[in-house]
Parts: sequence; C-alpha cells; structure tokens
Amino acid sequence: DKKATIIKTLLKNLGANFSAAADGNDYYNMASYRYSPVKFEEGKFNAYLKKGGNDFPWFSNHPGDLSGVPVGENKYDGVTYNILDFKTSPVPNCVMLSGFGSKTKETEVKGIKIGMKCDALFFLHTFNAPDKLLKLKDAKNMPALFKYIVNYSDGAKIEIPVRWRVDIGNWFDKSPAPCANAPVAWAGNITDDKKGEKAVLYSMKWLNPNPDKQIESVDMRYSDEKDKLGAPALLAITAGAL
Repeated sequence: DKKATIIKTLLKNLGANFSAAADGNDYYNMASYRYSPVKFEEGKFNAYLKKGGNDFPWFSNHPGDLSGVPVGENKYDGVTYNILDFKTSPVPNCVMLSGFGSKTKETEVKGIKIGMKCDALFFLHTFNAPDKLLKLKDAKNMPALFKYIVNYSDGAKIEIPVRWRVDIGNWFDKSPAPCANAPVAWAGNITDDKKGEKAVLYSMKWLNPNPDKQIESVDMRYSDEKDKLGAPALLAITAGAL
C-alpha cells in the first residue's frame, strides 16, 4: 500500500489525474482532508499586500494591489488558509522574492516552520510576470519559476518546482483561469483598475510521498537567480491530513 501511494503521488505531481476512490477515502479528494493552516513565525513575512504607506509594497509595475483579498481564516477553493490579519497596525503579510516589480531584496526565504506530519501541503500564492512570460504559449514546456524545498525532521529534503501556468499564474488577469495543478483560489476587483482586470490567487497542492515523517519547515527560493523570470508572492501554507 505504501509503494502504491508513493507511485500515485509521483504521478500526481507530474500532472496525472485520478478519479475518486470508491470508498470515499480519496488521496486526491479535497473534501477528505483535515486542514491545519500554518502560522508563520514573526519575521518571515517581508512584504505587504497593499502599495501605500510602506517600504516593501505590493508589485509596483501594475496599477492596484491585493488590498481587496479577504484576510484571516477563510476557505479558498475548498482549502482553509489563514492570511495574516493584524488589526492594530499594518505589518507585512506575504513572502515575496526579489525580481520584477518587487522591492524586497531576498532571493531566498528559509525556515518557514511547519512542524507536523501531513499527507499534503497547499500553497496560496501568485506571480508577477513580465510581458515575455505572459506571451509564452508553449504549454508543453513551461519553465520552473522558483521552488519550495520541504525539509523533514530527519534531514531529508524534497524540492518542489513551481512551473508557469502549471502551478501558478499571473496576479492580474482579465479572465482568470485555473492552472493545471493550481485552481483559482480567489479573484477580485483591483483598486484603481481601468482595464477590467481581476486580482488572482492560486492554490497549489503538493502530495507528500512521506506522510509518516514530520515536515520541519519549507524554504522558498529561485533555482537560479540569474534566470529570474518575474517575482512570486506567497500568502499562506496549509497542511492537509487524511
């Protein structure tokens, strides 16, 4: 059973699809999971969802921001996420890497603490893409934009490449559409928008091939800083257990 689970996980992460199991205990069925939103430790968030009044604002190359996204604990495409909501004063509430439109300096953010066993991780994120990436149409050869690194308690690591229009899409779009492995989690109006575009978040699911091992933390970084094709923003992570 464990070997079958690992094979199914590998195939799923490569883009294969599976129908629901007859007994209802489906490894891929979103309703089967118990969700545990990850509480980010202080200092991990390094940018804001809003543009005004801060040193590290939302992406600067396009009008508007993500100030309209619901904060706190909510369901996004069936997954319970918790977007930081600090009511007494503005604080950073997303993890952003340096790159196109980003004022942050980090090319890597390490040690986002998970501290639990789980069958899957869910990432609520989006991307700021330049025109050359937006025009890319070769669906069979989409580039990996950045990666998450899963760190287990025994020292083992797994890299999760995040591919354009497979695992993530652009943060604004006139007609938001799901990616192959990341449905649209939320889409809403953009403040000051004059083009009829929507702000968009995507929910990427990663199936854990080692559910019996504790995941200590997750890192987020570019594979090769010299080949950056834009800049990602991560708002929340949730662990899912069957």
